[in-house]
Amino acid sequence: MQTISKVALIAVLSVSAFLSCKQGESPTEEIASEAKVETVSPAHEANPQNKIQKKKFIRTANLKFQVKNVETATKAIEQATIGSGGFVVDSNLESTILEKVETKISQDSLLETTRYAVKNNLVLRVPNEKLDTIISAISKQIDFLDARSIKADDVSLQILQNQMAQLRGLNKKKRLEKAIDEKGTKLSSIIDAEDRLGNQADQTDSKKIENLSLEDQINFSTIAIQIYQRDSFREARISIKQIKNSSRPTLSIAIADAWLSGWHIIEWILTFIVQLWSLILLAFIAYFVFNRKFKKQV
Repeated sequence: MQTISKVALIAVLSVSAFLSCKQGESPTEEIASEAKVETVSPAHEANPQNKIQKKKFIRTANLKFQVKNVETATKAIEQATIGSGGFVVDSNLESTILEKVETKISQDSLLETTRYAVKNNLVLRVPNEKLDTIISAISKQIDFLDARSIKADDVSLQILQNQMAQLRGLNKKKRLEKAIDEKGTKLSSIIDAEDRLGNQADQTDSKKIENLSLEDQINFSTIAIQIYQRDSFREARISIKQIKNSSRPTLSIAIADAWLSGWHIIEWILTFIVQLWSLILLAFIAYFVFNRKFKKQV
């Protein structure tokens, strides 16, 4: 009986000690015991690729190149961007006249020759993981590459800094709110505290918006493209009669036109004579030989 009593007493004491130990645990230790601990092997932790994946990059690309046809290349680039889940922020296709020459080809018509350049400046936003794929698709349109640059800015620390500033701002906001509640009927103190509270809220919101902007730039990379083609020429025949119908030329213009017409005739005659230089030379040689023989006979 004594042996059974001793065994029972030992069991009761053991249970009591176990329960007292469980009750003595702190809340932090309870949370730690309930949390799932992720074990990472040294090889996994030392892998550079895993460290890169933890970083947050803003990737941008700038391209400038010549294409065979700006309009065709623009359509291909825009379709590739939309097909990859991106979107076109800006596309500015334009033609710039470099030179315009009017040549009179007859009494009633002019030939207008225009030399112009076609270019386009595009800004694209594409998913970060599709940036390399889009650049490869764009490269198919290149006829001559002027410049190409790809940049990656690590903003991990900047985002962390903004988050810490937000946390400090929220804590300060709570203290200001508590101070306002404790001021009671002191109107001047309440107004001053309200102003400080508003400024603090603005700063906190500014950091939050800055982080949202950074996250957007991380998720969608920006590509700036300048494309152009070789100078193009356009010829158009313009009727002088149509111009005269709109405004009748003055006497001075008519005289100048007649003078130019007469000068063109002289130019045509001189050009025709120069084209016959070989016949003139043969005639001169024949005359010289004939004249020399005739003198000997006399």
